[in-house]
Amino acid sequence: MFELDAPVPPHAQAVPMPGALHAGGMAALPQRWLVGMLDEVDYGMLLVTADQRLIHANATARRVLGAGHPLHLQQQLLRAAQHHDAAKLQAALQDAAQRGRRCLLHLGSGALASSLAVVPLDAADDGARPVLLMLGKHKVCEELSVENFARSRHLTLAETQVLKSLSAGLQPLDIARRNGVELCTVRSQIRSIRQKTGSHNLRAQLTQLARLPPMVNALHGVCAQPLAA
Repeated sequence: MFELDAPVPPHAQAVPMPGALHAGGMAALPQRWLVGMLDEVDYGMLLVTADQRLIHANATARRVLGAGHPLHLQQQLLRAAQHHDAAKLQAALQDAAQRGRRCLLHLGSGALASSLAVVPLDAADDGARPVLLMLGKHKVCEELSVENFARSRHLTLAETQVLKSLSAGLQPLDIARRNGVELCTVRSQIRSIRQKTGSHNLRAQLTQLARLPPMVNALHGVCAQPLAA
């Protein structure tokens, strides 16, 4: 039914490819490249069927779903932790697969609340329509992106830690308590960060971080192979 390494469309085959592919590697390499590309995205992304069967999940999704998320994977099936969330998830998937409707789904509550986009994709030859789930982010950007940005702006180690804390949503007072320093010290570090990065205020600084391209840790683990239908 669904395969991640589906044949390349004719219009895409005109793109020049490395010589190794012309030597017989075309059948094996595209899937590896697609999986690797998805694993570099810092949004959790899952491709599922209308009956909640997992086709593929990128590395970020597998990491997030195992850390107190309202959804989890159970024997390659996507499940909701709460009964009322299970009904909402099932209805959204059915609506997407059968009627092609998109929606923003809100699951969980309190500190575990999370949102995800439900996006129907083009139907397969047999009429079955896979559904893409894109999980919401809980921080402005990945730590590795912040670290590389800080290094390029010549931030000190202490300033880098403050910047990472700000990107995680902490307030200056929270950062001071966590680091065991005075609030005035953190404010001084934030002023120095703004000067080195050219940001006029804290909001501008966070906007600058939010625009950074994702850089996920290379040790994000091994993703499972896509399911064969």
